[in-house]
Amino acid sequence: MLRLFWPYSYASAFLFRAAAQRARPYIMHAFFSPDGARLASGSKDQTIKLRNVANGLLLQNLSSTTGQLNTLAFLNEHTLASVSREGYLSLWKV
Repeated sequence: MLRLFWPYSYASAFLFRAAAQRARPYIMHAFFSPDGARLASGSKDQTIKLRNVANGLLLQNLSSTTGQLNTLAFLNEHTLASVSREGYLSLWKV
């Protein structure tokens, strides 16, 4: 299941599509930061990639050690939360 939240634009859709095509294995979740400047995507390989929406550059590559990602979301501008399929909650400073 793919989840996208506002702000949504043609540029961000293009960026997400480009990131998804490069992702192996595929992206499971994608969320915009509250200010719309960053896109966090979680994939089946237990990684979270944080990208700049304006230029598509990879800002951070986070690896989950608690198992396959179930969901992720921004709590605020500087904190990203992820939950593994096993039920573990991880908080990331981004």
